Amino acid sequence: MVLVESLYGGQFHPDLQESVSEMVKLISETVNNGGNAFIPSFAVQRTQEILNDLRLAKDSGALSDDLKVWLDSPLAQRVTKIYTTALQHGLDSIFDFDNLIYVNKYKQSEGLAFKSGQVVIAGSGMADGGRIVEHLSKALENPKNTIIFVGFQAVGTMGRALTEGAKEVVIGSKNIKVKAKIVLLKGFSAHGDTNDYLAWVKRFTNPKLTKTFLVHAEIDRSTALKGVFEQEGINSCYIPSMQEEITL
Repeated sequence: MVLVESLYGGQFHPDLQESVSEMVKLISETVNNGGNAFIPSFAVQRTQEILNDLRLAKDSGALSDDLKVWLDSPLAQRVTKIYTTALQHGLDSIFDFDNLIYVNKYKQSEGLAFKSGQVVIAGSGMADGGRIVEHLSKALENPKNTIIFVGFQAVGTMGRALTEGAKEVVIGSKNIKVKAKIVLLKGFSAHGDTNDYLAWVKRFTNPKLTKTFLVHAEIDRSTALKGVFEQEGINSCYIPSMQEEITL
């Protein structure tokens, strides 16, 4: 028996560096046009990756040293400090650069709405809670702004609605028109794609493998991966239903 996630079943990720380059390009274009770039980001790992990418972009000249980047997530700040402490001596600056500002007070967070030409990183990664929601309540109606999603967006989250082209969302009691540019960069995903799943499962392919359970996905993605596996001769696939009990 094997269990394998199928979150991106039937799909293939773009190269990570392509997504990094696209993010840097979007930020540059947005701030040059007088807008702000907002990045809803997960506090653990993803935020630290983004900070390092921005540092490298500044070092290379792709982004200006003067560009202000606001890290508006108390949890992400604490996690970043843990990562920094754990690194070897001499590498403790990979998440730090000129004009990276940690937002410590809520009033400071609220004030970001009145600034332009900057980057704001805030949680949550799917825009279904946290400080990013307050930012989006103001940012979405400005066509100069860009919202850059750098992770999977689950069904029912505002991030999913925005990346699927919603023209209006409800935040609190307000209907917010979506005029900002919305971009989903899939290359940042920490989950595998179809090629990764296939390579992993083939390690276990032998006559003793009687069942391959496809889990952790929406049904269309699991079904797509099942089709790929069956084309490769892996015919023991099963997609369990929610709360289904299986006797092994």
